[in-house]
Amino acid sequence: MITIVSCSHYPDDERIYHKEIKTLVKKKHIINYFTLSESKDNLSNKFINHINYSSVKYSIKEYMDLVELKIRETPTKVIHIHEPELFSLAISIKKLTGARIIYDVHEDYISMIYTFSRWNKHVKYLRAKYWLLKEKSFLKHVDEVIIASSTIVNSDFKIQGFCPVLLENFPLNTWVNSINISNKIKNSLIYHGNMGPE
Repeated sequence: MITIVSCSHYPDDERIYHKEIKTLVKKKHIINYFTLSESKDNLSNKFINHINYSSVKYSIKEYMDLVELKIRETPTKVIHIHEPELFSLAISIKKLTGARIIYDVHEDYISMIYTFSRWNKHVKYLRAKYWLLKEKSFLKHVDEVIIASSTIVNSDFKIQGFCPVLLENFPLNTWVNSINISNKIKNSLIYHGNMGPE
């Protein structure tokens, strides 16, 4: 049993659901997939047990408590988290079941603090240092790291003994190359998402 937990992505997220979960399903892994969103989509099938909690009804803390209760009922071998808000849940599950933790890093949070926050430079510096300490402390419990971009170097993963798996957010070239884009197609959308420095 593999447990995948997200608290800020839509259930049918391109990367989490369409790349990671569908790949695991092809290999016939049984998955408990927990999401916190306004979506009413149920992605359950023979291999996926999808449980969505309403983000309107539950806080992240309440959501984590509910997920932990479910995992107590059905222990897992792996807990795969997608947001830093879930650090404490992952540690708790590892202590409870001995599950391996996969930390899926979607963003370079330190760069985001410096780029997008409105704090003054001193507060930014302190927030970035605090984030780094928090993440490095969490990494002591982590078994595997997946990164969404080769530019994510938050906590010097390699120095800490990790060899992060790179799973990018955008479509693979093999998918795009198979699409005939030589003709102008009205209202077509090839890619929608964030563009990184790559």
